[in-house]
Amino acid sequence: MANMIRSRLLTCNRNRWTAVGMVGGVGSFIGWTQPTTTDVVFCEEKEPTISSLLEQNEKNATSKILATSNAEPPTYSLLQQMAAEAIGTGIIVSGGCGAVCASKFGGTPLSLMHIATAFGVSVALAVYATRDVSGAHLNPAVTASLAWHHPESCPNPLQYMVAQFGGATIAGGINYAMYSKGIDALHIAEKVSRGTTAASSGLFNGAFHMIPNNALVKTLGGALAVEVGLTTGLAFGIYALTDPAKSVPAGAQPALVGATVAALVVPGAPLTGCGMNPARDLGPRLIAATLGGLGKAALHPSWWVYSIGPVIGAIAG
Repeated sequence: MANMIRSRLLTCNRNRWTAVGMVGGVGSFIGWTQPTTTDVVFCEEKEPTISSLLEQNEKNATSKILATSNAEPPTYSLLQQMAAEAIGTGIIVSGGCGAVCASKFGGTPLSLMHIATAFGVSVALAVYATRDVSGAHLNPAVTASLAWHHPESCPNPLQYMVAQFGGATIAGGINYAMYSKGIDALHIAEKVSRGTTAASSGLFNGAFHMIPNNALVKTLGGALAVEVGLTTGLAFGIYALTDPAKSVPAGAQPALVGATVAALVVPGAPLTGCGMNPARDLGPRLIAATLGGLGKAALHPSWWVYSIGPVIGAIAG
């Protein structure tokens, strides 16, 4: 396109009349002053080219990136952080324990690999969703480990644990509400009376609370050792994957933590259920004891293994 020539009037001074009075005598004299010269300048404005537009867009994008990188990250209140921990832990229980519920009570038999994948994906999604708000502990054992090794980065461990237990309990209640009819059907099929019996508690095993496999783990000490070992491996994986000195990209860390969980569930679930998370056990266990009608039967003699073991293992990892 031809260049457009436009004129700009830079200065414009009008003709000025000046009256100069001469007092006295005959009268007055009116004088005319010469007007100042008016400057007219012609400017040549070029139509922008594609290359110049691209260059300008690149400069704008660079400015936005610099502004974003220099901006301070948002800060969240303790209440918001607790809400994130509750939601994240609830996602794990809804997805992982929900898969076990679907397998046991929903007429959809799932393999160990299916369930391990469900837990791994649930953990990854929960971490992606909450890490920018609360740091994505989502596990009282992880919170205890951070409070032990890095207290400066974990100033509110008790509040986090309360939120984690709360989120797990609510999610356990949702799972029960969805599969309560299936739970009744399984009791009828297995000819087990619903209520405060060990047999009824066994039917809830895995989907809500956990009980060691007596065929493979003979003693409570053995069950404790398994839970300590599994959670030690989990904590080691978390610290190794999230170490800023390592080469693991930040965007891949939640997915790899989820993969670590899935990898541990495969060998650990047949032994103890692979708890590794006190909230994942105690929250749904409370639902089984109350809504599920188990009462004290939900407190299997091994119940403490799934709270103490993971804490010891996480601190050791």
